[in-house]
Amino acid sequence: MVHQGDAMQINYYSSFYSPKFQVTGFPTGSVNRIPGSSGGLAVSRSLWTSMTNTELAKTATCGIAIDATAITGTTGKVKVRVG
Repeated sequence: MVHQGDAMQINYYSSFYSPKFQVTGFPTGSVNRIPGSSGGLAVSRSLWTSMTNTELAKTATCGIAIDATAITGTTGKVKVRVG
């Protein structure tokens, strides 16, 4: 938990992270590092559900290639490439 404006505030967080991620209040968070409407990564809790649902609805892209050669009995040589 992050504190702001009280005795438990961590000044390093306030001076480094808040401007970098455009934190303007709490609670804020980030969904898949997608900027919110203000352009910052920190978005209000009220947007988390819709942003998460949008990301979950996307098709994941992935590539895989498998080359199995020299298969003899129970021994085989397999090259796998991902990208």
